[in-house]
Amino acid sequence: MLLLAYANQKNPSFERSINIDPTNKVAYEDGGQIWVADSDFKNPKRLTKGKRYWEDPVWCSDGTKLAFTGVVDEYVGIPELFGDVDQDLFYYDFTANRLKRLTTADSQPHSVRGKLTWAPDCKRYAYMNMAGELIIGNTETNISSIVYKSGHYGSHVSWSRVGEKILFSELAGD
Repeated sequence: MLLLAYANQKNPSFERSINIDPTNKVAYEDGGQIWVADSDFKNPKRLTKGKRYWEDPVWCSDGTKLAFTGVVDEYVGIPELFGDVDQDLFYYDFTANRLKRLTTADSQPHSVRGKLTWAPDCKRYAYMNMAGELIIGNTETNISSIVYKSGHYGSHVSWSRVGEKILFSELAGD
């Protein structure tokens, strides 16, 4: 079965942050906030609040968690206006019905670069930071560690189907 979601003038304004889960729930960013709705965009529920700018929602494969980035508090507005800004990772746990913070960007090099990607088990996650470090974490143990460091700018991370390997990209240095 093929399911298509189409955004028009009556639906929220999508720039780039939309994602659909296995149960056909849609997550999207609108006005700097993260929303979840049915696949036809009915029954929208706002997951985030406040002055933080939220974006890039990513579902885990079983639909129980939704990860996204949030720009740190001192930047109010659209992140593109500020260039590279500090971003943290968060996720909403639908089983516990609460928002959880995964990272604290205490400085620019440790800020998130790109989207988080979930392992198939929906417990582990991976992302690249601005320092060119590949980080793997676990939502159950709350432990994360650097597994690769190149110092080069990277952003795209993907797990293998069984979660044993990670593919990522980076820009090579001169």
